[in-house]
Amino acid sequence: MAYEYAKERYDVGLMNSFDFGQAQARVDDAAANVIRSKYEYIFRLKFLEFFFGIPISLD
Repeated sequence: MAYEYAKERYDVGLMNSFDFGQAQARVDDAAANVIRSKYEYIFRLKFLEFFFGIPISLD
């Protein structure tokens, strides 16, 4: 939502390219954090399964 607003402002000339680049970088960082969090969750879940003696499956 904030990115779309920033893009609209940039398109009509109310935002400079540096600020728009910062907005794009924040969107990219957020997407990377989502992916990183998903893999960290899976890793921790598998670690706990191993710790409690549950056979590790890759499903």
